[in-house]
Amino acid sequence: NDMIKEGEDHSPLRVWLNYRHLAGVAFTRSLGDAIAEKSGVNGEAETYVKPIIDEDKILVLASDGVFEFIENQAVIDLCVESKSPEDACAKVVDLAYQ
Repeated sequence: NDMIKEGEDHSPLRVWLNYRHLAGVAFTRSLGDAIAEKSGVNGEAETYVKPIIDEDKILVLASDGVFEFIENQAVIDLCVESKSPEDACAKVVDLAYQ
């Protein structure tokens, strides 16, 4: 019997293997994780393919570590008002940590 529980510090839900002495695996860190897959966590990424066209001005690659805390449009707004990709990244990360 594997166990799913929230961390004491309100960290993300994790899968704990009762039969192995290993750290719990956060669902957001499960891509390609063969051990977590044995507990029923899907290690396959959900993907979407969109051709990039000239009208596309911003490409944001982020995980739920960002989008769990910031709405999609807020991320785009931060990117638009930023001076550089590095500046945009720093602003998004800072806001996600607040």
